[in-house]
Amino acid sequence: MEGYSPQRREMMRDRNKASQRHTQGREEEAEKRAAKVFKNGQTLVCANQRFELGFFNVSSTNDHNHKMWYLGLWYREIKLLTAVWVGIMMKPLRGFGMRLVLNSVGDLLLRDDVRTVIWFVGVVQPASRPELVLLDSGNLVIKDGDNLSDGGFVWQSFDFPSNTLLPGMKGFESRFTTCYDILEIV
Repeated sequence: MEGYSPQRREMMRDRNKASQRHTQGREEEAEKRAAKVFKNGQTLVCANQRFELGFFNVSSTNDHNHKMWYLGLWYREIKLLTAVWVGIMMKPLRGFGMRLVLNSVGDLLLRDDVRTVIWFVGVVQPASRPELVLLDSGNLVIKDGDNLSDGGFVWQSFDFPSNTLLPGMKGFESRFTTCYDILEIV
């Protein structure tokens, strides 16, 4: 805004603030209509209670603004957090206001605490009744409640393994314990 008069700069700042309020209002309205919203501190547990989805951190600090948060799946019964899938490993989230949003057509969005989309899973075929389900196998899936052929999955985490292979993930049958932790599910 260099080169503008003080009045013009003030007018531009006011316009930006109004635009941000309007955008934030639209995003809040979209989240109200979303199929599911998970905030930090909320989790999704599979039916057999073995796996849990949520946000976890690996920071030793108690300051929420400096912790590094990840979206992931872990074994629920093991005291020391044992993540088996991480949604976005290369860019940890900071702050505490992050949320995972399943929108009304089945897209999955991970937003940081200022609502910037950090990670996005867009579905090829929109779902009419999307559901986010954590299966007993540890597979996080987006199901279309109206289309149950082929399992009705429009997306599944097993197609995108991170640092751990679980039975049923792509490539599980052909890999050995060289660079991956292969966990036997009892």
